[in-house]
Amino acid sequence: MDRKNQSDTNLPLSVKEIDDVANWYVLYVANGHEFEVSKNLERFLTKVGKRDRLEEIFIPISRIQVIKNRTFVTKEQCVYSGYIFILIKLDRILISQLPDIKFVFRILQDNNSWPHILKDEEIKKLKECISSKDKEKVEKTKSYNFYVGQDVKIISGLFTGIHGEIEHIKKTYITVSVYPFSKKFRSVKTDVFPQDLIPIECEIK
Repeated sequence: MDRKNQSDTNLPLSVKEIDDVANWYVLYVANGHEFEVSKNLERFLTKVGKRDRLEEIFIPISRIQVIKNRTFVTKEQCVYSGYIFILIKLDRILISQLPDIKFVFRILQDNNSWPHILKDEEIKKLKECISSKDKEKVEKTKSYNFYVGQDVKIISGLFTGIHGEIEHIKKTYITVSVYPFSKKFRSVKTDVFPQDLIPIECEIK
C-alpha cells in the first residue's frame, strides 16, 4: 500500500500496523531530561504492555571534568542535547502516544511527516565516532614537569590562549594566576587540568 493512499493522514503512521523488525528512531525531548525520558519511556511501555517492543535506548554522551569543592569530578553530558535514539517496533497507536510521555515533544519525522528511520550503519558510525573522540582526547594528552612559578599557556577552557604563572600544584589540578585583560588589573586565579597547560618554553620551541 502506498503511504499517500492511506486514508488517515492526521498521524505519521507506518505503512503497516506494526514494524516487522525494530528500527532506529529519534525522539525530540526537553534539553537536560534525556536520561529521565529514557526511564519514563520504559515505564510507559511496561504500563501499556509493550516493553518487549523496545530493544535499545541510545543516548550519546561524553565525559567531562568539572570542579566541585576544588576537586575535579567526572560528569556525563549529552552530545546531542534534546535527542535520544531508540530501537523499537512502532505501531500506529504507540506513535500517537509518545508525545504524552513526560518531556517527550515528538518523534523526528522525514519531509513527508513520517517517522524517520535511521539505518543501523548510521548508529554504528555515530557510536564509533564518539568512542574515537574519547580515545583521541586521551592520546593527545601530554605530561610536563610543572613547578610553582612556571610561566604557562592555557590551551583549553575559558582562558584559552592566555599566559599565566603557576601558583599551586595539586594532585588533580593546577592553580594558575592569569591576567585576562591587562597587568594593570588584578590577576585572576583559575584551576586548570594539567593536560590543558603547556609550558611557555615548550611553546617557543
